Amino acid sequence: MDVTLPQAMSFVSIGRSNGDEAYFAPPITTVDPNPQEEMRMAFDQVLDFASSKPRTLLSTPSLVVRESVIDLVHTQ
Repeated sequence: MDVTLPQAMSFVSIGRSNGDEAYFAPPITTVDPNPQEEMRMAFDQVLDFASSKPRTLLSTPSLVVRESVIDLVHTQ
């Protein structure tokens, strides 16, 4: 069974984007969850152990769009 990307389906990888994804055929779109920011927030939480108030911690992931996702805007 042959499946062509992105004509038959789109493909997105989740993980640390280290640039290797650009060398696949087609280059893979990647969601980078920003683990450095997550670790910084976790350490800030640990260092502020005196505060007993609950918190919601949100990090901002980045999206590296490459050719493995169909372009719905410009598709007929």
